[in-house]
Amino acid sequence: MFNIMRKMKVFSFGPSAVFALGVIIGVLTLAKPAMAQTPTSFNSGWFWQNPWPQPDNLHSVVTPNTQTIVAVGALGRFIMSTDGGATWTVQSLGNYDLLSISCSDANTCTAVGNDNSGTLGIILRTTDGGATWTVRSTGNHTGPISVSCTDVNTCTVAGSGNNILRTTDGGVTWNQQSVGPAISFLGISCTDFNTCTVVAGGSFSDGYILRTTDGGATWTTVYANLSSAFVTAISCADSNTCMAVQGYGILQTTDGGATWAFSFWPLSPSLGISCTDSNTCTAIGNGSIARTTDGGATWNEQSYGTTRDFDLVSMSCPDLSSCAAVGRQGGILQTTDGAATWFRLDRAVTRDGIQGVSCPDANTCTAVGPPGYVLRTGDGGATWNQQPVGTTLQLNGVSCTDANTCTVVGGDCCSGSAGPILHTTDGGATWTQQFSEATKGFNGVSCTDTNTCTAVGYGCGGATCSSVILWTTDGGATWTQALELSGGTPRRLMSVSCADSNTCTTVGDYPTGLIFRTTDGGTTWTEQSATGGARALWGVSCADASTCTAVGTSLIHTTDGGATWTQSSGVAFGVSCPNVNTCIAVQGIGTIPRGDILRSTDGGVTWTQQLGNLSSQLYGVSCTDDNNTCTVVGQFGAILHTNTGGEPTAPQ
Repeated sequence: MFNIMRKMKVFSFGPSAVFALGVIIGVLTLAKPAMAQTPTSFNSGWFWQNPWPQPDNLHSVVTPNTQTIVAVGALGRFIMSTDGGATWTVQSLGNYDLLSISCSDANTCTAVGNDNSGTLGIILRTTDGGATWTVRSTGNHTGPISVSCTDVNTCTVAGSGNNILRTTDGGVTWNQQSVGPAISFLGISCTDFNTCTVVAGGSFSDGYILRTTDGGATWTTVYANLSSAFVTAISCADSNTCMAVQGYGILQTTDGGATWAFSFWPLSPSLGISCTDSNTCTAIGNGSIARTTDGGATWNEQSYGTTRDFDLVSMSCPDLSSCAAVGRQGGILQTTDGAATWFRLDRAVTRDGIQGVSCPDANTCTAVGPPGYVLRTGDGGATWNQQPVGTTLQLNGVSCTDANTCTVVGGDCCSGSAGPILHTTDGGATWTQQFSEATKGFNGVSCTDTNTCTAVGYGCGGATCSSVILWTTDGGATWTQALELSGGTPRRLMSVSCADSNTCTTVGDYPTGLIFRTTDGGTTWTEQSATGGARALWGVSCADASTCTAVGTSLIHTTDGGATWTQSSGVAFGVSCPNVNTCIAVQGIGTIPRGDILRSTDGGVTWTQQLGNLSSQLYGVSCTDDNNTCTVVGQFGAILHTNTGGEPTAPQ
């Protein structure tokens, strides 16, 4: 079992050197569990709908029992399921890179890692199943990498810089133990109060294993293999039996570390390993799972395939039948029949970038981005389905006036490919191409009813870009050019919002933020000036004919039809304002791009961050008229949803 039962502990860290021998190969059966997808709750009013339960890299997993799965990873992610993976709670514990977690029971867990600046080691602890956390800095920039807890009071943390920390009072105090000769301790497994084994790497490719039998008062080097590979992961079933990972090999001891020998050589390097008892161990690596049920005498290796979103790095097995593994982009693999079959607990209708979304009501949304298909939900995002649209070009914008009628625009500004306008009147069952612009791509579209739509876009040749505004009043049967911006100065229209069939505002960039407005159904367009000289505007939403909010390198708003615009601090890609007071804006730029969701309840004067530090940049948002229901889309197939206006339903 896992360390909760004082029989094993597993943590993993990074791939190591390469070497291969022939092995027994099996075929892994990937099955789907018979369960419906349930939205995962964040510690906010937002829920992940895709990828599910969340998209960020997971570094470590622990299974205190067969129903409880706990994992941590990049960007402070903590995820927990108490029903075998049917539903998940997702938290952001802070601006940390969490590398390891150990739970002595389903409520008491300790997680370790570093802050994202790489300057401080972090230890976090919960005693109520993740509802609340205490945070402690180790004060050491060469921070903790792995942790193992044998009971609610006793935990040992191993890290870089020859540092080992130990608590015997539930984390109130931590005592430092300094040992050598290793440089970095990469994994630790403690089987009881006194006995722990750590694996490590030294200079060059030296691999070490160290062991204590007196609670860390003394540490003894029990294995040293110089110039081979770091020893990166370990799991001990009891005080005598351990399996460890070194490069392509799996090391084994059955005499408490007195002797070590290679038990198996997988085809790909193992990254995590878990031993349930002295006979049964399971190792996970890049594309394969290796398992022994006879103490390492024989191993069966199964290939699960490797994709860009599914490299697994950590494994935990609470009993002989059940195991869970986690890895890149939120990948989660599980078996409940002793590794005969495995199934993915994570889901993704797409992992391609989604550029825009339109939700005409609380249940129905259409999202666009990848070439060839749109995404659609009719049940509030409980399920999303792909609908083919018959184009190989990227889709950039969508506007739906009801559950059946949507217009989609796309294309590339600068490749010379035709920019398409697509239309459906049957909820996406069929799509018709209505228009194709030979030299420009379309970025935005806004429809006020089933007949009236405005589309904007631009095309560039060399240093010159020209923009175009198209207008239809007959449901797209004909599209008329309402305005073209051309000349020596690049001018690029990015987004448009129409408050009614006569009044529209479009925004763009170069050389400064562009704003154009019509009040006569597109017959004439007047250029407006943004206060503060915004360099670029990428999104706009108008709640009525007088009130609009535009976002880009600045956040600006008007309450007098654009006669004056007032600037607020902030940066965003997209915005949706269901009424004159309430707006949701999304962003994803910076030195290290991260996604954020902002909310204003005073018409864009002030903004509050509701959710931040997402690994996916966010591009588009759509809120329905009820003021509380919004859907956000972005990079890596990100779809988030709220039915509370983004506000948490209970204090966090």
